[in-house]
Amino acid sequence: MSSHQKIKLFQLGGYDVGKTSIAERFFKNKFQQNYIITVGIIPYVKTIKIDDFIITIKMQDTAGQERYNAIAKNLVKETDGLIFTFDMTSKESFEMISNLLINTNDVVNLADKPLILMGNKIDKANSIVITQKDEDDLINKFKNYKISFFKTSAKTGENINEAFATIIEQILENNDIDIEKEKIQE
Repeated sequence: MSSHQKIKLFQLGGYDVGKTSIAERFFKNKFQQNYIITVGIIPYVKTIKIDDFIITIKMQDTAGQERYNAIAKNLVKETDGLIFTFDMTSKESFEMISNLLINTNDVVNLADKPLILMGNKIDKANSIVITQKDEDDLINKFKNYKISFFKTSAKTGENINEAFATIIEQILENNDIDIEKEKIQE
């Protein structure tokens, strides 16, 4: 008999950082160069099977205008893990992450949740403005949280599956389920 686990994720980040592209890459394994601007919240669902274990992953993708309306607050409270996304070519989107972490922690205790920080658009190597020092300073500022950081490219798929596998593995561990990250990525 197989066991079934449901995981709820929520993705936050500024406008045009690639949140929808990341979701499309992980949940549908596709990338479109041009997306229509996300309006509201878009749900994504993916089911994976590992041995006799079934995992259903649901994620909410937001419009990037994280004003913390009632809907977003409720969705954040109901999640098992959160993904904070910024654009490696935009200081503004990177600087927004600190405020998002602080504001989100006002809604739910982030120390109790697995968190992924994604620096997206690394495929634009010549335009990257976020330095290693910037990354280290942000991680140190929030060192009391369980944050895993990944430099990603939704366009090429680089580190997308690894980032999702990491947060899924952490959530399963929180539920006393031991599945190796490598099996999640298969």
